[in-house]
Amino acid sequence: MLAIPFGLAFAVALPPSAAPDEGYHLGRVWTLCEGHLRLPGPGDPPLSIPRSIPELFRAVNGERIPSEPPRRSLAELGALLSQPLAPARRVNLNLGGAYPPLTYAATLIGVGIGRALGLPAAALFYLGRATNLGAWIALSWLAIRLCPLRRWTLALLALAPMSIAMAASVSADPVTSAAALLFLALVMRTAVGRSGPLARAELVALLGSALLLGTAKAGYWALAAAPLLIPAERCGGRGRLAALAAAVAFAVLAPSAWWLAEVRASGALASGSGVDPAAHIGRMLADPIGFAGMLAATVAKFAGPWLRGFIGVLGQLTVRLPAFAYWAYAAALAVAMAADGPQPALLTIGRRLLLLAIFLGCALAIIGLLYVGSNAPDAAQVNGVQGRYFIPGAPALLLALPSLPRPLPRAAQLAIFSVAAAVGSSAVAAVLARFYAF
Repeated sequence: MLAIPFGLAFAVALPPSAAPDEGYHLGRVWTLCEGHLRLPGPGDPPLSIPRSIPELFRAVNGERIPSEPPRRSLAELGALLSQPLAPARRVNLNLGGAYPPLTYAATLIGVGIGRALGLPAAALFYLGRATNLGAWIALSWLAIRLCPLRRWTLALLALAPMSIAMAASVSADPVTSAAALLFLALVMRTAVGRSGPLARAELVALLGSALLLGTAKAGYWALAAAPLLIPAERCGGRGRLAALAAAVAFAVLAPSAWWLAEVRASGALASGSGVDPAAHIGRMLADPIGFAGMLAATVAKFAGPWLRGFIGVLGQLTVRLPAFAYWAYAAALAVAMAADGPQPALLTIGRRLLLLAIFLGCALAIIGLLYVGSNAPDAAQVNGVQGRYFIPGAPALLLALPSLPRPLPRAAQLAIFSVAAAVGSSAVAAVLARFYAF
């Protein structure tokens, strides 16, 4: 009831290429449409895309990112949107931060249709957003339906303005978030939602969702430890549980490791001046206490901005919501986490601690990747981490925390629904006010 209208509202209200890195993502999808699944190596000719895609990006967002985007009338925006694709006019594509091809599978459908029809570059954005949104809604809905607990809490997490706005964009984030949620929901269903020996369908579902997660964005590897939540008796003993956990971990980690090797071999992550991954890793190993202090300083400095970004800082990180929206949504999440019960008896303290460790592992991996990939070795804190990066790992935290032993009261359900609707409406209004001059 909320994801479809608000998703479509964000897909239409945000001008094409106004979501984070959306121009780059569309460029990568274009190269996939042309059959370039692998990244070019150092000696290969660079990939190229229609020049109209980056031109539209600069016209919508301005020359400096992040900055205040220019506000335009509907007539002015319409003139931009009608600019032809002109696929023969080409420009090389910068592949820094390239993501696995399967991450763009849903977007590829919409963009491929627009490309085949020769539609303008703006239409490619809208079509890619529509198919990405549809895939995200389907996977997220399925995950929440399958999870044996905390369904209202997970629904509220999925309905955060940042989550929906990213789902309604050309990006690698929607499939990553939905894949992580689906994988964890299936693990929880197997671990605490059912009894008796594992069925073949459960094994296939676990391995399939693990492969989907492994082909998404890197950094959420700690989720591979989630099968350890499954009781050993369901697997037929500790040895078989260990074998299942190893198989699932391989399904998650192997595709991710393979793609990271592809990216490294291609030179797509060539570092800029002052960035030396080897020096970063050396510093972490030589002075782990100092690195831990830097992490603590990073969390202390950026916890507030991360929370706001987790709930919703939209556009090219330039569209902030009204202050009440952040407070109301944070309060609704807190209420949901505390009151969305009951919880299965099998969700013991040990399993809760493992879920908490999985969340922390995802968070540390994301911060570590940003430190190694884009910060100077002597940085006082890790810069460049955004609140939205924590969304795929957040379900583990929400499932780990205790709650009341009874179902969420009807009044609380209505309040959560109302908060999600009100905050979503304020987010759409903020986008319209930032980009349009009515």
